[in-house]
Amino acid sequence: RNQLVEKLEEQEMIAFRYNFWFGGHFATNYPWWLRNLKRRNTKPFYNLEMDESIRYYEPYVVGYRPGIPRYWEDFRGYGLNKISFLTECVKAGYNFAVLNKLYVVHLDHPTYSLAKQGVMKNASRLVYTKFMEYNEEKYGDIYKEIFCPEC
Repeated sequence: RNQLVEKLEEQEMIAFRYNFWFGGHFATNYPWWLRNLKRRNTKPFYNLEMDESIRYYEPYVVGYRPGIPRYWEDFRGYGLNKISFLTECVKAGYNFAVLNKLYVVHLDHPTYSLAKQGVMKNASRLVYTKFMEYNEEKYGDIYKEIFCPEC
């Protein structure tokens, strides 16, 4: 833990894609999390408020498996799979919290070419449309109003 704090403070490590995709992890509030990580006596977790930013939120999730919505199986490759999963979890009534003393270290990996990313994003958008229809049927029209007003 001490090494992680040191590397984060020296900016030798950063929160996953924090500089590139701030909205994808906004609700975690990394500065708050880092302050809590450095403290010895702190609460084990803090609750997250899930609002419209859920549309962009991509945290790592630990949960009790029975009852948690499954990943939408039609997503392949890059784009919208984690966002759709979290969105459905929120609609299904799950609450989220950040565990103060827990962290995951993600090792970077090669990225897809921009052309391949574009193809996968387009395919994911088509799947996302199906996913939205499923959610509208399961949770009602309010789903679109809250989570996808431009749909």
